[in-house]
Amino acid sequence: MSSQKQYISILFLVLFLGTIESQISKEFQFIHDQLQDKLEDGPHMSMFQKWIDNLVELYEIVTDSDDYKRKSRISHEKSGALRSGEGTEAEIFEKIRKLEERKKYKKMLDNKQFSNNPSENQKIYEIYLEEFKRQVKNDNIDLVPVHIFETPRTEKHFAAKSGHRVLQEAELQRNVIKKLVEPYPTQCYNSGKLVNQTQRYYECTKQDEPNSEKFRVTLETYNFFQNHTRHYQCTTYLKETPVCVCPKGYYEYQCALQTQTKCFVKITSPAFYKGCKGEDSPAYMYSIPGFDPCFPLNFSEPQEIKYQLICQGQDDTGLIDVTRENVGYAYRDVVKAPQYDAFHYIATNPETKFSIMNAESMKVQFTFQDWKWLSQTTKFGDDVNDPLLLTGQSEGSLMIDFSKLEQSDATGDSYYVVGGRAYFEADVLGLYVTSFTSKGFFDKLGYVEPLADDNKDLILALEIAIPLAVVIIGGIIAYCCCVQKKRKMPIHDD
Repeated sequence: MSSQKQYISILFLVLFLGTIESQISKEFQFIHDQLQDKLEDGPHMSMFQKWIDNLVELYEIVTDSDDYKRKSRISHEKSGALRSGEGTEAEIFEKIRKLEERKKYKKMLDNKQFSNNPSENQKIYEIYLEEFKRQVKNDNIDLVPVHIFETPRTEKHFAAKSGHRVLQEAELQRNVIKKLVEPYPTQCYNSGKLVNQTQRYYECTKQDEPNSEKFRVTLETYNFFQNHTRHYQCTTYLKETPVCVCPKGYYEYQCALQTQTKCFVKITSPAFYKGCKGEDSPAYMYSIPGFDPCFPLNFSEPQEIKYQLICQGQDDTGLIDVTRENVGYAYRDVVKAPQYDAFHYIATNPETKFSIMNAESMKVQFTFQDWKWLSQTTKFGDDVNDPLLLTGQSEGSLMIDFSKLEQSDATGDSYYVVGGRAYFEADVLGLYVTSFTSKGFFDKLGYVEPLADDNKDLILALEIAIPLAVVIIGGIIAYCCCVQKKRKMPIHDD
C-alpha cells in the first residue's frame, strides 16, 4: 500500500513539473527514468510506462524542446516532405513562394490585368502559353475514355495467320478505348465568322453490347478496330461541321481569346538609329545606336521624345499562323477547309502585316535607372489607343521632364544623371502584350567630358612617394640628433 502511495506521489510530482515552464526536459526525463526503475517489476508497469511516456512527449511538445525538434526532423526525413523529394527546408519555401507567385499572375491573367513591370508581364505570358495550348488543341478533353477492350488471343492469332497487319495497340492485352468529342460553335466572338468545313468522321459500335450507341473515334482507333471486326463495327463518312474563322489576333473555337503581341519602341527623335561618327571609348560606344553622345538634350526643361511602335503577333507554340486568319481550334480529319469572306480591319500595316480588328490600348513607358540605389527608378509613360500608332503607321510622342531627375540628384538621394548621361529602358505594356526592351542614354546638353590627364600615373606616384620620403628623411634626422646628443653627455665614474 505504501509503495502505491509512493507511485501516486511521484505521478503528481510529474504532473506538477509538466506545468512549470522553467523545468527543462532533462529533469523531466530523470523522473521518468526513476519511475521506470521502480515500476519495472510491478504488475501495472506497462500502464504506468505508457502514461509516463505520453507525459514526457506532451511536455516536449509544449516546451518545444531541442530533443523534440530532433525527433521531429528524423521523422520528417523518414516519411515527410524531405523524403518525398520536395527538398530541403529552403527549397520547400522557394517552391511555396513560386506557387504563390504563380497564383498571383494567374489571377491577373484571368482578370485581364497587366503589370507596369516588363519582367512580370513575361511571367504572365508564360502562364498564358499554357492556357493557349489547352484552348487550341486539348486531347485530355477531346478524347474521353468509354471502356476497356481486352484483345482476344485467338483473334490476334487469326489476324497474324491471315496475313493482316497487326498494329502495336493490338499486341496489348488491355486497350483503353476513347471517343472523340470536339467542340463546335453556335456563335463567334471578336468579329469571327461562323462557316462550315468538311471533316471525315469515323464512328464505331460495340457489337457484343445490345443497344450500343455509335461513338466517334480517331483515325488511329478506327484502323485498330479493323483487326477486331467481330467486336466493333465501324463506318466512315464526310460531314459538314460549323467552325469559327478568327481574325488575326484571336483564337479558340469561338474566337473568344486574344493572341499575344510582341512590340518594340523605335525612337525616332532623337534619331538614335542614325548615330554619328566617332571612335569607341570606355565612356562612349559609337558603334551602338543610342549609346553614343550624338543628340544632346536640354535637361533643364521637358523634352518631347518621338517614337514608332513595331508590333507583331506572336505564337511560340507553332499551333497557329499569327500572320493570317485561322480556324480557332485544331480540328481533326479536315478534308475541306472553310471558305469565308475577307475581314475588314480598322488598321493594317502593309509592311509588317500586323492588323487590329478591334480598338485596343497599350502603354508606352520609359524607365530611368538610379545608379545609387539600383532598386529605385523613375518612370514616364502614356496610354496609346490610336490604331495607326499601334500598327506603326504614325509617330507617337512622350514628354520627359529631365529636371525631375536632376532635382532628385541635387538632394543626394539618387544618381540618375551620371557623366552627363541618363540611362533609360523603353517598353510597351498591355493586355497580352510583351516587349523587346529598347535601351540607351539621353545626353545632357552642354556637358563637357573631363579630359584624360596623360601624367595621371606620374602624379599618383608622386603623391605616394613624396610623403613617404618626408617620413623617412624626418626619421633619419631624428635618429642623428639623438645619437649626437648622447655623445655630448658627460661620463661619470663612480
